[in-house]
Amino acid sequence: MSAAFTRARRAAPPVLEVGLEFEEARHTLDPHLARHGRPTGIIALTNTATLGVLAACRDLGLGVPDSLSLVGFDDYAWMAASTPAITAVCQPVDVMGAAAWEQLRSMIARPDESAARLVLGCRLEVRQSTRPLDPPP
Repeated sequence: MSAAFTRARRAAPPVLEVGLEFEEARHTLDPHLARHGRPTGIIALTNTATLGVLAACRDLGLGVPDSLSLVGFDDYAWMAASTPAITAVCQPVDVMGAAAWEQLRSMIARPDESAARLVLGCRLEVRQSTRPLDPPP
């Protein structure tokens, strides 16, 4: 990740863990934003955390994407239907579930064999909750 920021001539951002649930994300982010100001963007790792981030932004009068960009995970239907529509990392959930099931069956049938490593791709569904960064100074 740091190489991408170096190429873009930007400092690597600080990371704030706000949790995975609505209230946890909202109540962690509210005081952090009030004390430290707004970040350029936020990546929320669950759909409920995404909602918590939206609520914290609303509480502090921060518009998405005017004040900060927001990216969610798993591309739930509400993300496309919200205003603004939420940019999302789309994971192949069906393929992940099938692969996990096959892995489990294999481990039961052959407990002495090592587990297989499987890397699945994902895609970014860009919507209205993100905007380009301002040029570096």
